[in-house]
Amino acid sequence: MAPIRRRRALQLAGGSLSALVAGCVGGSPSAGTDEQTDTPTDEPTETTTDGRTETPTSATEVTGSEQVRYPSGPSEPDWAGADAVGHVALAASRERARALLAPFELPEARREPVVELLRETDFERSLLALVETVGPNGCYRTVEVSNLALSGDRLVGDASAVDESDGETACTEALTYPATLVRVTFDGRPPERATFTITDGWGESADVTGTVEDRIGPDPDDLAGHVRPDDDPVVREPLSCDREGFQRHGSWVDDPPWGLATDDDGAPTFALRVDRLEAGVGETVTVTMTNVGDGVLSTGNRHKYGLQTQTESGWEDVRGATDGDPLSYTDEAIGHAPGDGFEWTLELTEEGLVADHVHADRLVVCPDLEPGRYRFVFWEPAVAVAFDLVE
Repeated sequence: MAPIRRRRALQLAGGSLSALVAGCVGGSPSAGTDEQTDTPTDEPTETTTDGRTETPTSATEVTGSEQVRYPSGPSEPDWAGADAVGHVALAASRERARALLAPFELPEARREPVVELLRETDFERSLLALVETVGPNGCYRTVEVSNLALSGDRLVGDASAVDESDGETACTEALTYPATLVRVTFDGRPPERATFTITDGWGESADVTGTVEDRIGPDPDDLAGHVRPDDDPVVREPLSCDREGFQRHGSWVDDPPWGLATDDDGAPTFALRVDRLEAGVGETVTVTMTNVGDGVLSTGNRHKYGLQTQTESGWEDVRGATDGDPLSYTDEAIGHAPGDGFEWTLELTEEGLVADHVHADRLVVCPDLEPGRYRFVFWEPAVAVAFDLVE
């Protein structure tokens, strides 16, 4: 099951901001598709306008600001709830700005101002704030920020949903979630937290705080779904196939972690979940992989997974090919913004487990499916979930 958040997949074509953002804040892998894409290799350097290279002292006042509005979105973001009036997310580096902004789709007329804002941002003296709120209808399409100032160790300001109706245009009857990006400059090192008094489209107000260290990706503990059954599995005899020339699909991962992949420093990167722990032949299970990190992270393409069952010989893939040629996979990187990733819906039949796969014309399931414990394991990065097939 998909995590409860606005699922805005990265795309490198057709009106996406992510390609332009990648160009101005450092290269990005190909995103959201299985196509290989050339990406820029030269990362812009940060410069200051006065030529100074020393670390500035802490700021004492706001010296300027610039705002770029985002379009209102009709789908519910992860922060939205019964009492939530808005959300504040901060970026004090180019990489974090990339993670915050890459998921958004913008009309062409609004993309260039965002790109220019990022290109000109000096993070030694500037802080980016993404401020979101909610409106009662389609005429609430933007957020207005005002009264920016320093208060102790934080930036403070006001933010209000703006009704853009003119009294003649009908407003669509649906909640909208407008947002704005604000760059605030200071006379020294920017603060690491900000509190905005946000007023939504109903006139309700609340103080909302964000910090530069807040999680961007969802908390793995908040994701819907399961990792694996708690009880001991039914272990089958080793698999045997009587089809001539059958070669069982290999596994590129010997001991994948359950449910959560991490980077070299132990920080969570991708979480894997299955929507049910038990299913019968002919039913479906849905597996989701979600970027739970705080940056745009890459994986192998969506076809790089194994479907295995536990036997006395260990985990064995239930699929294989009979034509004698090895199965190959392309080696591209697919980029995912925080909260996005892949989703697979698997029909638990011999035909369903090979459908919608790059090698669907060559793969077969042999022998036929039998009750037992099954494992879905993604290879790049290595991570697995399990469920039981029951009669």
